[in-house]
Amino acid sequence: MDELWIVVANQTHARVFAYRGGEAVRELDTLSCPEARRPEREELTAAPGRSHDRMGPGRHAMEPHTTMSEQLARGFAHRIAEHVEESRKANAFRELVLVAAPGFLGLLRNELGQQSLKLVVAECHKNLVKHDLEEILAALPDPVGRWVRVGDQKAREA
Repeated sequence: MDELWIVVANQTHARVFAYRGGEAVRELDTLSCPEARRPEREELTAAPGRSHDRMGPGRHAMEPHTTMSEQLARGFAHRIAEHVEESRKANAFRELVLVAAPGFLGLLRNELGQQSLKLVVAECHKNLVKHDLEEILAALPDPVGRWVRVGDQKAREA
């Protein structure tokens, strides 16, 4: 299909929009990760593990390498990437724009496959998930933002 997909995401929500030249942008899907909204203190119910020192009888508590929030964010980025990958394989879109909070954008990029990454035509490092469509479109970098806002195929060729 000859569509441009705009994926707008943060650690707890994702929205997928589609645009085809000359038509209105429409929202296709929403994804959420409600467990990522819980405070960190509620996520860790067990005490950290304990380990022996390499030398001697000492023991100490082990700190997790990543927090539960970071693990949930990585898992949600993976879930979004799977959705994008499946859609790419079904030829649902031809170009992709990623709009995400700066830290989450890196996670999302790391989870996307090489073929999907080749379809990324623009990125926006902003958390716009809760914003309305007009604000999201206004934040898109040119020339992609101009194509979508104007809806003119000639602007695309310029």
